[in-house]
Amino acid sequence: MDKIDKLDKKILGILSANARLPFKDVAAECGVSRAAIHQRVQHLIENGVITGSSFEINPKALGYSTCTYVGSICLVAVFMLITDKPKFLLYTKKGVIGL
Repeated sequence: MDKIDKLDKKILGILSANARLPFKDVAAECGVSRAAIHQRVQHLIENGVITGSSFEINPKALGYSTCTYVGSICLVAVFMLITDKPKFLLYTKKGVIGL
């Protein structure tokens, strides 16, 4: 990967605040051409510095009054036949447990 310079960092800062900002506005703020911004952004994407963009959705605007975060641990039971006796193995983050 190539070195990231001050202009790249400025572009990343601007796009981090608003990824939908047109390149002409980014170019005006950076004092360079739209083509330069487009080329820099493409280079940042190709080098894996920019991996995508996203939208933040306001749940209240959709009529939701609360927001809940739920965490869970997924356990998967796998059925295996060993000789003529069935055996279940439980896969967890800590390893495999035979049942």
